[in-house]
Formats: sequence, structure tokens, C-alpha cells
Amino acid sequence: MKRSPELVPLSRDHNHVMQLARRARRAADSASEREISRCWQALREAWRSEMSAHFAAEERLLFPRLHEHGQAELATELQREHDAIRRTLTRTDRLDATRLGVLGEVLEHHLRVEERQAFPLLEQSLSGLELTVIAADIESIHGNDALQSSV
Repeated sequence: MKRSPELVPLSRDHNHVMQLARRARRAADSASEREISRCWQALREAWRSEMSAHFAAEERLLFPRLHEHGQAELATELQREHDAIRRTLTRTDRLDATRLGVLGEVLEHHLRVEERQAFPLLEQSLSGLELTVIAADIESIHGNDALQSSV
């Protein structure tokens, strides 16, 4: 799917998180305590180092624009998922296989909705200038650090 250049940094992040989500589901299915622990550590590290900034950028820059363009229900769904993912990844205990598998499923679903619904709606609804402003803000929040560096 062709993505506007302004949203490409977020899509790259999504690709990396999709890999982590799939790894979480595989680890949960394997029931290997070692792999579950390693995957949980990788997810928490990704959260601390990059995902939290990515979420903040989407919540500040994209979700309000979805609301403005008649997509309040979608924005609310995405925010609820962010909240659930944030709560899970900031827990102090370690995820068991079941919760790790559920986290992987929620992450995959969330990424697909953003890529297949939210981003295309924003690309159609926003002007070139609005997308340029978003891109500049993403760069200032996100910097040059891509999520892929933490795999």
C-alpha cells in the first residue's frame, strides 16, 4: 500500500512492532518460559525506547484530526487500544503466555486498523500543508530513531 511520505516514519514503526507482535504470539504458542521472558523484555524495551514516543505522536497529531474529520469512533477505538497496550507494557510483573499472546493479537489488530483505515482516511482528508505540519511534528517528537533499531 502506497503511503504518503509524511506518514512513512509511523508506518516503518508499525512494521517493526508487527514483527514484535508476531514474535509475542509465537512465544505464547511455544510456551517456552525462556522465549516468553525474552519476548516480554524486548517488548518492554521497545516501549521504553521508542513505542511510547510513537504513541504520543499519534495521540497528539493524528487522533484529534480523525475526530475533526468525522472519525470520532475510530479515534476513540484507537485511543482505547493505546491505553490497553500502554497499561500492559508498563506493568511491573512479567506477562504469562496467555497475556503475551493476547498482547500480540491486540497489537496486530491495532496496527492493521491504523494502516488500513486511519492512515488512508487521514491521507484523503488532510491537505498537503496539514500533512507537512504533521511530518515536521513527527520528526521533532520521533527524531531519527526508528523502532527497527531495537529488534
